[in-house]
Amino acid sequence: MATPADEPANPRASKSTPAEVRRLAHDYLSKDIEQRIRYIRKGLPAQTAVRFVSSLELSKKYVWKMIGLSRSTIDRKLSNGIRLSSNESESVLAVVQLVAQAQKIVEESGNPDGFNASIWVSEWLSRSHAALGGKSPGDYMDTAEGRALVGDLLLRQQSAAYS
Repeated sequence: MATPADEPANPRASKSTPAEVRRLAHDYLSKDIEQRIRYIRKGLPAQTAVRFVSSLELSKKYVWKMIGLSRSTIDRKLSNGIRLSSNESESVLAVVQLVAQAQKIVEESGNPDGFNASIWVSEWLSRSHAALGGKSPGDYMDTAEGRALVGDLLLRQQSAAYS
């Protein structure tokens, strides 16, 4: 769970609701590939990234570290109204994609009523997995190859194919 020390210095960075997280995921994922690339290149507003990260049931310090950002960088960008770099944006949006992917899996597999994909992904990212040699998926979220590996692992879990 997050502690007060994990909270960003900017008071405007309030906690997102699951509906807001789903909207962010839908808005981003509904774009075609060229639009998504332009969105990433433009960079996420720091406040958008913080609102998404705030919705996760993990320490914000852990999430920022997992995606390769420091709290001081985020706080500086928040207070100066600076957008995230394309690499930083891509890392944050990879977590958004995992949340959307988990939601889709549950919707296709059963009844999604009461399922909070954001919380589930948060917990899943921090647990060790045999398929990753005992490491957690969060340990791989700081690189493009790692994010691809984690996304593939989540897809394989739907069919119980962990090899």
